[in-house]
Amino acid sequence: MAAPCEMIRDLAFWKNGPEPGKIYNFSGSSTTSCANARQRTMQPTTTGTSVLGIKFNGGVMLAADMLGSYGSLARFRGISRVMKVNDCTVLAASGDYADFQYIKSTIEQKIIDDECLDDGFNHNPKSIFSWLTRVLYYRRSKFDPLWNVCVVGGLNEGEP
Repeated sequence: MAAPCEMIRDLAFWKNGPEPGKIYNFSGSSTTSCANARQRTMQPTTTGTSVLGIKFNGGVMLAADMLGSYGSLARFRGISRVMKVNDCTVLAASGDYADFQYIKSTIEQKIIDDECLDDGFNHNPKSIFSWLTRVLYYRRSKFDPLWNVCVVGGLNEGEP
């Protein structure tokens, strides 16, 4: 019978395993593959710049240019970055246009869901602004920010 030390030496715990200082590739995988990696926007592609909000005695006014820049190229000349949320609230945004479209579709769905409830509750500018700050903070905390600066305006109980 062989000595216990010889038996341990014969066992192959790391058969075809890594050598010291080397990288081991498990079968069926590759260390250079990025197929499952998630990509995040680090630099917006199509952007808009100028948004202006003015408060006056009778209400508020929001304005934005309609130019969408693709890098340094003035590419899209007819995009709107101002949306009517409801009868008393308006939202405008500069920054990445795709992120603005995401915000717009999310707000539109939120308004539809609230109308389906039919409880008489309408969003005022303060509630939209508060909700939007939470959405922007949540996305920034996940390291997947929305690359926008938003202006929310409107009338709250008749006051701008």
